[in-house]
Amino acid sequence: MAEALGLSLRRDPEILTRLEQRFAERGWKMSPNNSKQADVLDGAAVLPNPNGTAPGQWLSGEFDGREHIIVLLPGPPHELKALFESEVRERLRAKVSSRVSGIRTLKIAMLGESAVDARGRAHLQALRRRRDYDPGRRRRNRTALQNARRHARRRPAPRR
Repeated sequence: MAEALGLSLRRDPEILTRLEQRFAERGWKMSPNNSKQADVLDGAAVLPNPNGTAPGQWLSGEFDGREHIIVLLPGPPHELKALFESEVRERLRAKVSSRVSGIRTLKIAMLGESAVDARGRAHLQALRRRRDYDPGRRRRNRTALQNARRHARRRPAPRR
């Protein structure tokens, strides 16, 4: 996500300490890969996750003269839903009229996190390169996504 948005990541020492404590309490060994959960986008607010290890992140800022909000939440449904209800819903209500809200969802299933990361990054980068992509226009975005999907179907699937 950081690469797609052109932002840097910082490792939050408080999150890293909580991760290490959580693993130690359970008698688990924390792999170096787990420490990535303490990486926070530059400028993002950390959303504490009492139900799991990965915190959420809230990032808002202006792009092309309009405010945009990006919310990053952990994948397990029980963590995602609880974090959305406790940290995100009211923040969104305060910022966005219910008439103007929109959601973009990228669903990927049956893949490991690294594969999801690779596919998600490629998808975001492709979407950003589209000249007809406009974060504020639903109809034009639908066309941009349809064009991106059409283009993706023309490419042969990678061999395993």
